[in-house]
Amino acid sequence: MLWCVALLVASVAAANPLILGYEELEGRAFVGKTELFKQFAFSFGACARNFLSQKDIFVFTYSPQKRECRGFVSITGYGTPVKGTKTYFIKREGLSFQEFLGKSGLLGCTKGWERFQKRCYKKIEVRYSPNVTEATDLIYNGCSKNSGSSRAQALSIHGQDETNFISERTGREWPLIGLIAPHRRCCKSFKWSDGTPVDYNNWSDGEPNNLNGDEFLAQIYENGKWNDIYFKEAKSVSLWCYYELMH
Repeated sequence: MLWCVALLVASVAAANPLILGYEELEGRAFVGKTELFKQFAFSFGACARNFLSQKDIFVFTYSPQKRECRGFVSITGYGTPVKGTKTYFIKREGLSFQEFLGKSGLLGCTKGWERFQKRCYKKIEVRYSPNVTEATDLIYNGCSKNSGSSRAQALSIHGQDETNFISERTGREWPLIGLIAPHRRCCKSFKWSDGTPVDYNNWSDGEPNNLNGDEFLAQIYENGKWNDIYFKEAKSVSLWCYYELMH
């Protein structure tokens, strides 16, 4: 009898990967960048199948009351559970959620990254274009595309201890950071590209000065001070990246 039940479950699972393809994460919620799934015939099955087919998404939420289904493109930390919204982990390669955390680097920095407090840091070399749209995209998406971690973002800095850590590893190349302003509408409009508040200021004396009216990017010196900048030619530049750990 037991083998019949096992055979039945295996047969159903083979026909419907949703049976064994996900794990409900009771009492857990996350924060990060999400992708909203919309379709006319809304159902849990449609929601789950949509994200099962996307290899870069491992966690999704489902809310029948809101008729909302969201997949996490990146996860930056734990959030507060919302009543009526359930969170699910997609078990790719047969990994449980805890096994995935250990393998993914969400609990520790992966190779090539250095940990400080609850973040992992890496300085990378990227190709810069003076085209404003491309330069802006470099700040918003350059780390996720070029650092080896899809959830990495251009560096935001929030205190002197973090500044000390970064400045000791910066060198004379003066890397770009995630501080950016609307083109030709600086100097009080700088914000962090990761959406965190500008709650710490470390501009060099007289900066940002918006020289020539187009300095909408920012770099960090080896002493930890910031300078607004815009390069007029295509070149290879350094960019500081980071991602958050989940504990």
